[in-house]
Amino acid sequence: IKSYGDNRRTKILNLTSTDEEPIEVKKLQVSLTNYNNVFTAETSTLYTQKRGGVGNKIKLDNGEYIIDSRTLDSNEELLFFTQDGNVYHRSAHNLIVGEKTSLITYLNLKDWEHICAFTTNSKKPTEKYIIFITKKGMLKKSELSEYNTNRSVGLRAITLTPGDEIMEVLFTNDDKIGILTELGNFLLCLLSLVLHYAEHPRL
Repeated sequence: IKSYGDNRRTKILNLTSTDEEPIEVKKLQVSLTNYNNVFTAETSTLYTQKRGGVGNKIKLDNGEYIIDSRTLDSNEELLFFTQDGNVYHRSAHNLIVGEKTSLITYLNLKDWEHICAFTTNSKKPTEKYIIFITKKGMLKKSELSEYNTNRSVGLRAITLTPGDEIMEVLFTNDDKIGILTELGNFLLCLLSLVLHYAEHPRL
């Protein structure tokens, strides 16, 4: 006060710098196609359809179609499952927004691997279990939380016998599921009676 005639008006703070920059959380819609491609769009850019629904414009190749589509936050982790029973992880904020991209860009896939399903690895998932149904009639139930890992390499989600492959991956709770066979038989399974197990050797 004697030198300047006034109190100091600025505050001196002891700030520690960090290398990590904050990531803006956005709402995304991720669509998976049968050609191992994903299309990511911000939900704010989705157009309104005539019947009041919401969609986006995706340029698909001949014979290509969308097999699954999910809305999620950009800070969530994604789990991609292959027909061979492997699972791969990828952060949603690393996906390219606004264009269709091959999953080979993001995942260390083998030449023969094909993604048949995906889901989010959320901290508060709405589904508790993951159900694998194979071509030879094998059904496996595991808790979705067992796949909480940040490994960039693939993990073995289910071990298949020669000639077998995953036909369907379901994300559910203790519900009933119906399975229709190629001979026209309908099997009703109560998931609460199905034992669950896990196997995650590194690929």
